[in-house]
Amino acid sequence: MRVGVFNRFWATFGGAEMVAGTIADELCDDHDVTLVGTGPVPVGGLRERLGLGLTPVATAVVDDLPAAVEDESGRYDLWINCSYLSDEACRAAHGAYVLSFPTPATSHFNGAQRVLNKTVGLVLRKGWPPPRLGRGFGPVEGSRGARCRRIEANAEFTVRTRRGRHRRVTVVFAAGEAAHVELNGGAEVVDATPGRSPVAVTVGCVGDRDGVARVRITTSSGTAAVSGIVTGAGATARMAARAGAVAPFLLVDDSPAFIDSYDLLLANSEYTRTWTARLWHRDSTVLYPPVKPVAAGDKQQIILSVGRFFDAAAGHSKKQLELVETFGRLWRRGDLDGWSLHLVGGCSEEQRPYLDRVRSAAAGLPVDLHVDAARREVEQLYGAASLYWHATGLGEDPTRHPHRFEHFGITTVEAMSAGAVPIVFDHAGPREVVEDGVSGLVFRDLDGLAATTRTLVLDRGRRESLARGARRRAAAFAPDAFRSRLRDLLAPMGA
Repeated sequence: MRVGVFNRFWATFGGAEMVAGTIADELCDDHDVTLVGTGPVPVGGLRERLGLGLTPVATAVVDDLPAAVEDESGRYDLWINCSYLSDEACRAAHGAYVLSFPTPATSHFNGAQRVLNKTVGLVLRKGWPPPRLGRGFGPVEGSRGARCRRIEANAEFTVRTRRGRHRRVTVVFAAGEAAHVELNGGAEVVDATPGRSPVAVTVGCVGDRDGVARVRITTSSGTAAVSGIVTGAGATARMAARAGAVAPFLLVDDSPAFIDSYDLLLANSEYTRTWTARLWHRDSTVLYPPVKPVAAGDKQQIILSVGRFFDAAAGHSKKQLELVETFGRLWRRGDLDGWSLHLVGGCSEEQRPYLDRVRSAAAGLPVDLHVDAARREVEQLYGAASLYWHATGLGEDPTRHPHRFEHFGITTVEAMSAGAVPIVFDHAGPREVVEDGVSGLVFRDLDGLAATTRTLVLDRGRRESLARGARRRAAAFAPDAFRSRLRDLLAPMGA
């Protein structure tokens, strides 16, 4: 069987990449497995930093365009999508979507925009036959309501209709650089020049013998982006087009129709499964991520935290800045004499300013930053650490921004397997993983983190008892359990 495992972010070597890589590792002995990405796939790095075998596997690189990813999926018998925020449909005979979290397209909107999208926008969008985006459309980008897709020189989309039926289609071009645009629906061509203000342009198109109406967008200069596509010629459609040109966030539809092209929807925790039902109205099956046990070493007075450096303003932050500040308060009071804090994680170029802020806050403190550390170094730190801090979700609104919480917490389980006692924020995935008072402790604010840490620093006997409980609990998430359940779930698809 030809199996494609897709991930946009292989090079970040994060939790989703560990899941994707382990799936490929499990299947590559019996099937022809290809790791698919939108950039070079670092197989060597996946082996070194995530401890995977991946022999044999092939790699494939596709354009970072929805249609290109969907077309690539059609080359395989089984397509496994492990990419966070992917909204590409599956064109393979069988498909499984591994869900980190059902983050809505409206997640970056402010409160007023979110309310208007769910009320006024819902009325305006009602009854649209959703277009299928073809080649030339880029991924969703932008924030705070200005969500759009950039288009290449020639972009295409189709709309379902009846054979021979005329349908009006309005494309709302986002504000941006001026570009000469031709919108071609069948024989009808309309010129537009989007510039500093959004522009709504309408053409007519006709369904072919298969009931598909095709529209082409051609740009001859500059760049352009599409913030919405409205189909229909009624009063509601006309109103939607006008409203979308002024307030494009009204046209954003976060319904997950693409997910229905997959046979299997896999959630990484009960937390994710619950929110998938609430946000997407879809049932899913829990498949806890695989967590390879890490050997315990000689325990030192080390507090460890592992996770990518990511500013809270950008979303899913691990809150390293708050951890450094809390450690600093404890250390200056003399509560952590002889202890040190180690922060481990990757950092992309755009997140370097946040890393600099963390580094500045750590100046003068016994705090070490291990940026883009090799897997061997990470495991050595797990083995030496006595305590493990995890604060993702701290200070976030669980109703408005559930995606900003830890969906599962692979690094927490890794630390537990090495006998580091976890002290985790009491919400979401970590609440499922850590049994409070048995295999770790929980906190609800930074004062609670400080108080709980101080207690364990002073009570070695309790630390050792919780460490034993942590190792026992971590065994429930071992790779063998993951691989066995994965095989059972994929068996109906022939894998």
